[in-house]
Amino acid sequence: MQQEPWFPWYLGGKGNDMKNELEYAHLGTNPYNPVTPGLLQFYQAQIGYRAADLFIHSFVKKKRANDFNEMLLHHIVALALVINSFLTNIMPIGAMIMLLHDLSDIFTSLMRLIGETQYYTMHIAKVFYFCMIGTWFYCRMLILPYFAYVLGI
Repeated sequence: MQQEPWFPWYLGGKGNDMKNELEYAHLGTNPYNPVTPGLLQFYQAQIGYRAADLFIHSFVKKKRANDFNEMLLHHIVALALVINSFLTNIMPIGAMIMLLHDLSDIFTSLMRLIGETQYYTMHIAKVFYFCMIGTWFYCRMLILPYFAYVLGI
């Protein structure tokens, strides 16, 4: 996806102008957006991941947490949003939004993983915590609102 003309430079892509990138990605050609093999594979992986999350949360986990119903709703809505953006062919916008959300989830998962091992130390937790906060702030508090502002949603 990095080579796509709609993928912005500040996420590692080749695009230069945010307004033109988002218009190309959604407003200008919708619902006839071109679908490249990389974008299609990204969506297939995201749908599979969200469906697996829902299945594991619903049927595999033995220990029910206090927030079971809230997380079940979260998994259902996330899967429905990904499938809806796939079926309505607004995949470039959906891919950028999913990427923004998934980037900060990497460090969240690493924090949870290290916390369950014997190698847990406060120093490692602090490193992952500050990485998570930094990516979360950059992706969800700076770039995501800018997407919404430029698109006028």
